[in-house]
Amino acid sequence: MFRRLLVLGFLMCATLAPRTASAITLDQVLALSKAGVTDTVILALIDRDRTVFAIEPEQITTLQRDGLSEKVILAMLKSGRD
Repeated sequence: MFRRLLVLGFLMCATLAPRTASAITLDQVLALSKAGVTDTVILALIDRDRTVFAIEPEQITTLQRDGLSEKVILAMLKSGRD
């Protein structure tokens, strides 16, 4: 009986435990921006997922041309820093 309760308790904890979010990708950020999602929401996703973007200086003009705002580009450049 105790063993069943222990297993049941374990299963309940595993079910209720928060799941880790997968990191948002650069392609997803671009797609969200092109779909009209606000900077506030995109910035929240970047912050929530703690994504570290490796953006090269040459990519910045392409990202601007693709419609990303300065706020989002700055957030991606600062990603991974505390």
